[in-house]
Amino acid sequence: MIKAVCLGLALASCAGMGLAQDEAADTPATTGPVSVVSGTANRLSDRLSLETYLGYLSGESNEYVYNNGARTSRLTWTIEDAMIVGSRVNFAATNWLSLGLGGWASLASDNTMDDYDWLRDDIDSWSDWSHHPDTDLERAFEFDLSAQARVLEWRGIWFDGLAGYQVRNYKWRASGGHYVYSDYDFRDSEGNFSGPQVDYQQWWRTPYLGVAAGYALPGLRLSGRVIASPFAQVSDKDVHIENGQSFTGDFGNTQMAAVTLRAEHDLTPSWTLSGEANYQRFWEARGDMTVNYLNLDGWNSELSDAAGASNDAMILSLGLNYRF
Repeated sequence: MIKAVCLGLALASCAGMGLAQDEAADTPATTGPVSVVSGTANRLSDRLSLETYLGYLSGESNEYVYNNGARTSRLTWTIEDAMIVGSRVNFAATNWLSLGLGGWASLASDNTMDDYDWLRDDIDSWSDWSHHPDTDLERAFEFDLSAQARVLEWRGIWFDGLAGYQVRNYKWRASGGHYVYSDYDFRDSEGNFSGPQVDYQQWWRTPYLGVAAGYALPGLRLSGRVIASPFAQVSDKDVHIENGQSFTGDFGNTQMAAVTLRAEHDLTPSWTLSGEANYQRFWEARGDMTVNYLNLDGWNSELSDAAGASNDAMILSLGLNYRF
């Protein structure tokens, strides 16, 4: 049906070309934004853009263990050199509202894990420490769904409000490594590990609100956005492979905030080169812990207010955007 209407419009346009030329001088030019609602942009593809990018991810996640409010353990999972690939689709639903769906996934990385324990009440410094340079980031990805509404536009300057929902996941495996323990005296024992030691993953799920602003020049656009949420939720799981124990956290809400800076340069009317820097932080969430003893037929114990988790990450990316 749509094709038939478009064909009819095309034939009518050809038949009335001469009339259109005669009336062109008397018809004022339209300089305002195209109205999708009125049907002027009659092709769905006119409202679509697709971006693909490569990036660099760095950051760290922390998992904590508490005993009666005192921190007894901290495992720091560091992401040092992670390459990511990502994509994003934007759809202009109206001339003031756009919808976006995007995500990224890790390709390769170098990571480390450090495990600190405070098991001596008479000493403030750590009693046990292990370092695991052979740590793999087995999986890292993000999905993000958002809606962005134009609030104000004036002389190339614009302000938007936005809302969205984001999911992030990180999963590591630490193998080998070196340890310093306090077996009989303070830091009196040293040695090495072999084989897989610890698996750990975090899931972050966050509804958010934010603001964005930008400035447009001929062929160049600069923009930034800030998003935040007091309702970030996290779940995690730690498996100590040699000990046959798993630790699962049940957390309350925590805070999230992120800042993004972006620059776009038009290469052609359809192709745009983009560069972006993003920093995101999840403050520590606290909650209960379930300890499962895998070698004891699933026997487990519940520890109240014994778990904590946090994350911060930075992404630098370079991409190409195509407007259909």
